Amino acid sequence: AHCGSCGSYFADPLKEISSAWYEERYVERNFPWRWEFELALRDIADISATRGGRDFSLIEIGCGNGILLERIRKAHPGSRLVGLDFNRWAVEDAKRRGVDARAETLEAFSESAQAESFDFAAFFHTLEHVDDPNGFLRNAQRLLKRGGMILFSIPNIKRWFGAIHARPAVQRAHQAVEEAGRRYVAMREAAGARFAADTGI
Repeated sequence: AHCGSCGSYFADPLKEISSAWYEERYVERNFPWRWEFELALRDIADISATRGGRDFSLIEIGCGNGILLERIRKAHPGSRLVGLDFNRWAVEDAKRRGVDARAETLEAFSESAQAESFDFAAFFHTLEHVDDPNGFLRNAQRLLKRGGMILFSIPNIKRWFGAIHARPAVQRAHQAVEEAGRRYVAMREAAGARFAADTGI
């Protein structure tokens, strides 16, 4: 498809890139430490403290070379941590870091994994890369225990200066998150819960 506004071309419908594409271009520097990881570590520590500091379970989808899971394991050595990535070379690097990393998609993992088996599900700059972000979020939710939490980030479309051709995928990811949020709020309000507005950067 062709965008009449910016002149870029993109796939319509949008299709995620194959694992082979990522593997052909894989180098470890493609998975740098992100500022979002620092926030995730802080949130995990805070939430763990409110729960008495007991061990927890966390799955990271799109774990890359496992640098975040490695840090979490060092801070919480008794917790169950699982990483998924369909890039086999990244998974091998993650395993060398001592991470329980698996070369499979969230969809495949959720079909065989026990429902409600994780306290946290995490994915950073991953949602905008998948074919079906709504289905992705449903699969992540299925894995969460009652009261579990999703930690995630996607590019901020209002501040993003990345490649123009990727903007449709980012917009689609934002729409999926907004739709999931509306469904969740409606479900909780129907059960009598109320929410305070919280806007982020």
